[in-house]
Amino acid sequence: MDPIDKFAMEGLESLRRAVSQELERKRRLGHYAVFWRDGRVVFEGADAPDIPENHISDCDSEFLPKQK
Repeated sequence: MDPIDKFAMEGLESLRRAVSQELERKRRLGHYAVFWRDGRVVFEGADAPDIPENHISDCDSEFLPKQK
């Protein structure tokens, strides 16, 4: 493995570890997390807001990926 690939893999592992630690912290504090899964925004956690699946405000829609 050349140095660039090794460096990239170390960076990716570092990011994965940081995200995992933050999600665990949020879970312990009882905070919800927001994910992008299967082309949709997903709220997970005990205190996640109850937002209808088809609700996207005009302001939010500009930030969502365009559907193909």
